[in-house]
Amino acid sequence: MKLPAVMIAGLTASAMAAQQVDEEVNPVKICGRLGVMKVNPDNLPEGVRMEDVRMCAGHPNGYDNYYGWGDYLPRWFPGPPTFGYA
Repeated sequence: MKLPAVMIAGLTASAMAAQQVDEEVNPVKICGRLGVMKVNPDNLPEGVRMEDVRMCAGHPNGYDNYYGWGDYLPRWFPGPPTFGYA
């Protein structure tokens, strides 16, 4: 009884892995208000590829996107810590 379920799961996984996605990635649509990070590939350190650099300028877990509110945080909400570097 369990062998057919495992076989079906394996066939499904291999079929999904074989699908090719020809869709081009749109960073403006993905990043939204976080903005797109602009990086010159010539200025990257040795051993770092463009695939290693994040796509969005603001970090998804950063203050700008706090709990998904981002620009819509209330004015009374405390700002990001400056650690004396204001």
